[in-house]
Amino acid sequence: MRHKKPIFLLEIEKLKEPKCCHTCHHYTRVGMCEIYKTEPPEEFAATVDACDKWEFECPF
Repeated sequence: MRHKKPIFLLEIEKLKEPKCCHTCHHYTRVGMCEIYKTEPPEEFAATVDACDKWEFECPF
């Protein structure tokens, strides 16, 4: 029997795209990058695939 993914997990998976600062685990609520310890420029933060350090961490 194949397990069906819970709806909340499907919603979380949707957040993985696009890969930009705003969906990265290292981007804080105040707009700071925890990796580089600085606030990325607005244009960079909104650019898809701009950073090779992008990460999405599952919340459990």
